[in-house]
This record gives sequence, structure tokens and C-alpha cells, in this order.
Amino acid sequence: MKKTFVLVLLLMIPLVFFATEISESVTEMFDQSLSALTADMAIGTPIETGNKVIVPLFEAGMGFGGGIGGPGVAYGGGLGGGIDLLPYSVLIISDDGVDVVPVTNKVPFLQQLVDVLPELMPYIQGALQYMMVGETE
Repeated sequence: MKKTFVLVLLLMIPLVFFATEISESVTEMFDQSLSALTADMAIGTPIETGNKVIVPLFEAGMGFGGGIGGPGVAYGGGLGGGIDLLPYSVLIISDDGVDVVPVTNKVPFLQQLVDVLPELMPYIQGALQYMMVGETE
């Protein structure tokens, strides 16, 4: 019994070490990424042209992941992450007012669904009729 307990403890030591290392690495990655992600990244540097000021706007996204291997597999771990800045729109400020010009082709999912629904209705109705005929038999 003592040998089993000692063996379990010996197997747990590397796991605890790797978990601590990964935890510290993830914390450091988050700190560095969040400190780098400022409002200046999402709102670009204004550009003055004549009587207009053009301000680029960006969509910012972050993602992180990590993992660790345990007993029965080679010990190891890894983590990764990234920040995406995608052009979203341009803000144009002039004497006439403020205009927002989208520069992305992203359309919200529900808008896409509403646009395509009239084309899908015959197929949906056919599928429902087919299912109802199967139930009555």
C-alpha cells in the first residue's frame, strides 16, 4: 500500500509542475495580450484629407487554448492564442456631418436567414408534408 501511495505521489509531481507552468504561462499570455489590446488598435489613427477626417474602425477578437498530457502518454503541454483585428468600417467626419461606411461584407446571420427564407419555404413545406404522410401510415 505504501509503495502504491509513493508511486502515485511520484507520478503527480510532474503533473503538478506542468500544471503550474501552464497556469503561469497562460496568465502571462493573457496579461501581455490584454495590455497590447488598446482602444487605439480598434480605432485607427485619424487621417485628415481636406475638410474631412477619416477614422478606420476595426473588429477585435481574441482566442486562447491549452492542454496537458498525463500518465500513459508522454508528459507535455502547450498553449496558444491570438488576436485578430479585422477592418470593420470607416468613420468619415466632415462639415456635413458624420457618416459610417462599412468595409466588410459580413451580414448578420438572422439577416441572411430572412433573405434566403422565401427560397427555402417550398423545401421546408415538402419535408413537413413528407413527414406527416409517414406518420399517418
